[in-house]
Amino acid sequence: MTYTNWDAVEVIQLKPEEKGLIAKRDIPAGEIIGVYDGEVQRFRLKDGMLTDRDAHKYIVQLAVEGDILFGLYKKETRSGIGFINHSCKANVVPKDRVILVADRPIPAGEALTVDYAKWDFIHEGIRCWCPEPNCII
Repeated sequence: MTYTNWDAVEVIQLKPEEKGLIAKRDIPAGEIIGVYDGEVQRFRLKDGMLTDRDAHKYIVQLAVEGDILFGLYKKETRSGIGFINHSCKANVVPKDRVILVADRPIPAGEALTVDYAKWDFIHEGIRCWCPEPNCII
């Protein structure tokens, strides 16, 4: 089961179809926000992209070898850290690919974000929703 530090974070509704995470309290730099788990599976790549476009929603990318992406797969209803959103100016970073930690002190009420472009080996190739004009994730 994926771990979420519920003492530090809470899920909020951003739009009818979108949720996110915010800091419930001040979070010091280096504090663990959550840890991903799942079954390691192989995903086929074609021309450097996932052949299953929906896979991005359910995997944490671990490694690439040739035309295979290895990832933690967990296709279930998202919860906790599964709702962390992207930002080019993220305040959370992945450690060892599966542990999310605060990159700097995060004040209570601030949205928690991670930079997908720096985290993923295989990008979705879509324009991001963050305010940066040239952001592609």
